[in-house]
Amino acid sequence: MKVLVIDDNTVVLEVIALMLASDGHTVATAGGGRDALARLETGEAMDLVLTDLKMPEMSGWEVVQAVRSRWPTVRVGLMTGTPLPLQERREPVDVLLTKPMTLEQLHRAVAYCEALNESSANQDQP
Repeated sequence: MKVLVIDDNTVVLEVIALMLASDGHTVATAGGGRDALARLETGEAMDLVLTDLKMPEMSGWEVVQAVRSRWPTVRVGLMTGTPLPLQERREPVDVLLTKPMTLEQLHRAVAYCEALNESSANQDQP
């Protein structure tokens, strides 16, 4: 699965990217929402976008909204170390991960998105 990970904390970004790569996924990273959207605008195909919730300049909610409106087939996951802001706003996301997360939690979240993609692909076939 091709995964774009977005987090303004470079250490967290690198750790999550390594976790995903060790699980066999192709990983791209971005240090913020604007960089991530610019990358998607180039036409680089992604199966899943995992974004941090609290970031400067562009929040995770704004990233979710932009991805959903421009690339509706791309799965979207939200990562947060502070679940309290989740009560403020709800956007449709495929997975929600609370940091710190284990490799197993990340694996399950990505596997769930892969299953959603397979289900969608099977529905598209005659």
